[in-house]
Amino acid sequence: MYRTLSQGCFERLEPDIGKLIRPVLRGGVDGNAAPLLDTMKLTVLDQYGKGLVHCDAVLGEEIREKLERLKWSLWHGNLYKALYKIDDIESLIYNFEETYPKFTQLLKAVEEFRTYIRNNRHLIPNYGERYRNGEAIATGFVESTVNQVVSKRFCKKQQCAM
Repeated sequence: MYRTLSQGCFERLEPDIGKLIRPVLRGGVDGNAAPLLDTMKLTVLDQYGKGLVHCDAVLGEEIREKLERLKWSLWHGNLYKALYKIDDIESLIYNFEETYPKFTQLLKAVEEFRTYIRNNRHLIPNYGERYRNGEAIATGFVESTVNQVVSKRFCKKQQCAM
């Protein structure tokens, strides 16, 4: 795959970076690396929770507390409790259907997060157990792999067609 650059030069593009790092994110090719929990989805939900606090301080804080407990359940591998807590959060956010301007986006985010957890439950480790056993729970190995792939991608020599 090539991309045309200025002055008739072509740059060879590497395959999609996601395809290269996906095995690492899912536990490595040989299964020795720790899979990563997508905390960005929880961060988005927490941002919505901050918005809910402006509509109803007490109920908004209760939902944010439930999000913290949800995160704890996920990090400790208790997916049954996590799914139950997602259902609980969803039932609470319906109180904001008329008052929260971003209600539909919030509801969609909660539903997508539930689906994400159900579809990836086999990839979510018990980080608390890993920590107690002295196993790696950090993401440095992934960052290193991504940096190597990106560096290789951008350091490729350009080939000019005359």
